Amino acid sequence: MHKRTLATLTVALVFALAACSRKEAPPPPRAAAADKAEPAEGAPRIAISPDGIHVQYHVYGSAEPALVFIHGWSCDSNYWREQLPVFQKKYTVVTVDLAGHGGTDANRSDWSMEKFGQDVATAVAAVPNRQLILVGHSMGGPVAIEAARLLKNRVIGIIGVDTFKTVGAPLPSAAQLDAIVKPFEANFIGHTRDAVTQHFFAPGEPNTSPMLLPMTSFNS
Repeated sequence: MHKRTLATLTVALVFALAACSRKEAPPPPRAAAADKAEPAEGAPRIAISPDGIHVQYHVYGSAEPALVFIHGWSCDSNYWREQLPVFQKKYTVVTVDLAGHGGTDANRSDWSMEKFGQDVATAVAAVPNRQLILVGHSMGGPVAIEAARLLKNRVIGIIGVDTFKTVGAPLPSAAQLDAIVKPFEANFIGHTRDAVTQHFFAPGEPNTSPMLLPMTSFNS
């Protein structure tokens, strides 16, 4: 073989081997999956309780401590909508829908205060704040107590709103409980509206409670 031809083939072979040895540049990193991205402020979030309930909650703001607002019976997290703009400027604000209320599941057989407290603890477990103040309205008061048992040292305070009025009072009798429950069993929506308008507002005040809106937030 001619020397010039051999040299040409040698150079071509070197370039070919070099080209084969080069690795392709790695593709640009893919954007994070949408389901792993941080939810927008106030967007619904879901946490799973130990008994399989999908607990819906919302987070606003980012400061310490976190104020955890717990609604009362037959309400939902919208109950606190007028408080959000003020408190989220200075604190993290968390609102929770208890089981059977708002966007949280109703497939539960144990409707105790302990289980409602677990709903709150489940939601707050996903919130990074080290310090929590639990704010409970009406039934949300005892729910806050049960949640505090689970959250332990993270809770630095509990605030009751229109609650804890019967602390130390004797437990009602079976007959007294029946007198309270039976009207709801007969006409849940109608009796709830009557109870709210008669007992939740001062005379002359507008009836603007979320409980008087179409009764879709509570899964009875």
